[in-house]
Amino acid sequence: TSEDYVFITSKEGMHLTKMGANAWLVVAAMIIEILVVLKHGRGMFEAPWPKRVLWFWGAFATIIGVWLTRWHLRTRGAVKAKKP
Repeated sequence: TSEDYVFITSKEGMHLTKMGANAWLVVAAMIIEILVVLKHGRGMFEAPWPKRVLWFWGAFATIIGVWLTRWHLRTRGAVKAKKP
């Protein structure tokens, strides 16, 4: 939604900007969708995951986690530097 864009690209930084009602609705819908899949998806996929798929998602999650941590630390430092 446009509120997500405003929240992420705000000049004040994400730490000082509030999320709008539509953004919270999107987050709530995603959480409910995940919970429904977890509840009703048990037993649908009996075969174990291929190793290459596990390696790909593990590497992807690691790269995203490291990038988000660096980005958070960098933006957090920029917000602290701007405060008088």
